[in-house]
Amino acid sequence: MTSIKLSSRATHSSIPQATLWWCAHTQVAAAAQSGTLAKLTIPELKCYLKAEGLAIKGKKEELVARVQLQLGGGGVDAAAPAPPHALV
Repeated sequence: MTSIKLSSRATHSSIPQATLWWCAHTQVAAAAQSGTLAKLTIPELKCYLKAEGLAIKGKKEELVARVQLQLGGGGVDAAAPAPPHALV
């Protein structure tokens, strides 16, 4: 699984938006398929939620639940969707 690690000094604003979008969706797609969304880190969950325009505040369990709701109850297609044209 491709992973983007955010150090304590890195912020979402310091990483190109298209990179954030691709990494977040690739990670979440893989984790959702394998049933391991809860094993993603908080920064990874927040990265996905931010890319989707959703709230990023809350406990880890709340973030996982929000991701699952966004995915329609958990699980997505194997291939991550193409990023919006505005980000390419």
